[in-house]
Amino acid sequence: GLHRVFHEIRTFVETENEALLEALFAQVETALQHPDEEAVPLSASEALRVIASLQKRLRVKSHALHQLPCTPATTVKRARLIRQYATPGSRILCLGDDDFVSVALALLLPNEITVLDLDPEVLGLISAAARERQLRITCRRVDLRRPLPEDLKGAYDIVITDPIYAMPDMLLFLSAAEACLRKAPTSYLFTGCSR
Repeated sequence: GLHRVFHEIRTFVETENEALLEALFAQVETALQHPDEEAVPLSASEALRVIASLQKRLRVKSHALHQLPCTPATTVKRARLIRQYATPGSRILCLGDDDFVSVALALLLPNEITVLDLDPEVLGLISAAARERQLRITCRRVDLRRPLPEDLKGAYDIVITDPIYAMPDMLLFLSAAEACLRKAPTSYLFTGCSR
């Protein structure tokens, strides 16, 4: 199995040189635009405060929607990690966002961010934060148990999801994330899972 994986990687590198070089240059360009943490327009402590405030206002419905938000510090760490892979033109999608990663990212990046969630309260809190702080976030209520809207398929360079930990639900979220991800060497899927 390992031999097959290495063969597939070698074949990909040999046939996709141009795309890989473009991806490398895009990452260098991003690094040049964000040379250090001081260049971020909002401090980590301010981002933590915003996320903590949103999480305090969320009435978690873990029994119904399996919500289990991470800490505000983890949310900001995730956003800072994801920011390293974004280019100015990256289209970003948060698939379920009771952690408010979309808000933390929007505080760090000028990119348009789309949030899909089933919970109207989560969407309302994100929309209110976006209006209040003039963040480029669009929220859509989507039930992943139904077919995805066609305009979402293959439309995003970065997809972020922290799926429900039960295997069928996790597969549902990951399948939707894969369907929304643009198939390119510069596309990234960020996900979390339990130990």
